[in-house]
Amino acid sequence: MNTSLGYLIRLELINTAKLMLLDDASVATISRRLGFEEANHFSRFFKHYSGSTPTDFKSKKYNS
Repeated sequence: MNTSLGYLIRLELINTAKLMLLDDASVATISRRLGFEEANHFSRFFKHYSGSTPTDFKSKKYNS
């Protein structure tokens, strides 16, 4: 597969977060459920691996 286990775990976290955002869960709720201590840590993580903030991702859902 040429990818590390850590990278696969991070991708799974991002995919889970995206599904939760599509189900209208709040960023704070998602960050707690995924094990982040602060919502801003989750937002930074999400933006780094998905290219957009959780809020932007959620707003794209409503604009499409």
